[in-house]
Amino acid sequence: MFRRLFPYLTVAILACIDTSVIPVLTNTWLVPLLAFTACIAFGLILGPLRGSMIGLWGGLLFDSTCAVPFGLLTTLFFICSLLSGFAGKYMRRNRLASIICAVVCLFLFESVMLLAVLIYGRDLSGHLFARAGWRLLMNTVIVQAEYLLFGLICREKTIRYETR
Repeated sequence: MFRRLFPYLTVAILACIDTSVIPVLTNTWLVPLLAFTACIAFGLILGPLRGSMIGLWGGLLFDSTCAVPFGLLTTLFFICSLLSGFAGKYMRRNRLASIICAVVCLFLFESVMLLAVLIYGRDLSGHLFARAGWRLLMNTVIVQAEYLLFGLICREKTIRYETR
């Protein structure tokens, strides 16, 4: 029971931290996306079905508290969790799977957010791309830490996708 509820509770707590605690503590552009990185890590660990459900849960929590068009973050969380779930399923033996998947998912997230800035009518300048790169690097490291930590807690004793 604990292994089933742990991902949902963790993403809910991290979404609350992301939306209510971190903005109060810092006023910088370099903030971690803890709930998003947790969804990627859980997708890598638990597979595409459970990972996408956790991503949908985290996206709905984020969308209900953020000032972006409703459904944008839910869609991003869902797609990236599903993508990381497939990467975890089919690239299980590759040691670089978690790094490659984190970079691809975070690049997708940053690209869509920069596109949203462009749609809002603001100018894209070089410093926005540089900041996106630094956030991508920082969140990739966070995904690796969460992947190792959550893997110890949530990983099943036998892996369903390996041949017997």
